[in-house]
Amino acid sequence: MQSLPFPLRAVALAVALTAVGCAKKKLPDATRSVLSSATTLNLMSLDPTPTSTAGDGTFHGYPISKQITVTDPKQREAIASAIVDGVNSSGDEVAACFNPRHGLRIMNAGKQHDFVICFECFQIRHYVGSDLQKGLPVTAKPQAVFDRVLATQ
Repeated sequence: MQSLPFPLRAVALAVALTAVGCAKKKLPDATRSVLSSATTLNLMSLDPTPTSTAGDGTFHGYPISKQITVTDPKQREAIASAIVDGVNSSGDEVAACFNPRHGLRIMNAGKQHDFVICFECFQIRHYVGSDLQKGLPVTAKPQAVFDRVLATQ
């Protein structure tokens, strides 16, 4: 790379760094599979103020404002694609806060997968059953898809 003129070296370095950065932001294949082959998909709008009262009206400690079962294949694909794109295009930075306003409950292969999502803080918490699996960074881009689907029902 030293033999290249400075402007070309800078471009080559930027391309190399972008390729390295993109590789580490990829959504895990297992999570992608869960999203794309869900047998049931429930989308929720959440109140971001946590509650100590557990029950049917909460989702991992957050009150549910609205909940719908998404049966339309195009809407399900749009949600899955939005999450994949949002995670894959995110950086490693997330905010210290967590004010989730969206949730997904997915049944896949007899297992319940819950995604508690805060687009404001760029974070997703993925649970299998009640066990936290991992946190994932995400951009705010999927929010528009989620809000559009919630508004249709």
